[in-house]
Amino acid sequence: MELSGKSLLERVRNTRFFNGLTLSQAEELLAVCQRLALDPGDILFKENDIGSDMYLLLSGSMNVAASTLHGSAKLAIIRPLGLIGEMGMLMRLPRSATVAAEEYSQLLKISDTALAGLFNKDPLLELQIYRNLCSILCDRLLKNNIRLEEYI
Repeated sequence: MELSGKSLLERVRNTRFFNGLTLSQAEELLAVCQRLALDPGDILFKENDIGSDMYLLLSGSMNVAASTLHGSAKLAIIRPLGLIGEMGMLMRLPRSATVAAEEYSQLLKISDTALAGLFNKDPLLELQIYRNLCSILCDRLLKNNIRLEEYI
């Protein structure tokens, strides 16, 4: 499924990352994103890479795996409209996992420099994007806390 133009805009506007953005803000954000396509097994990024980009998965699925004392552990599968790599981009820390395509996948690449350029022009866009990222990350933290409680 190849998305472009209006259909792509409609699809991404329904994501948590684009939540609360005006139509013009969403169009501007989408305009600075780069489209990527990965085949099964292609690596998006490796554990310990330094991240300056995050990605929005449009179609397909991505496998998240991390090194353990006993080899590699599959941590998650990212499904369409999931955000990938936002912590690495925000914190400028090494990636905590390797992410690879499980199947043919299409993504939007959102670079920190592209975001900075938009934020300089529109501080309200910056505020909304950071609110959205906080909401996404807090939701993940709550889900991980629940998982941890199951092990305690």
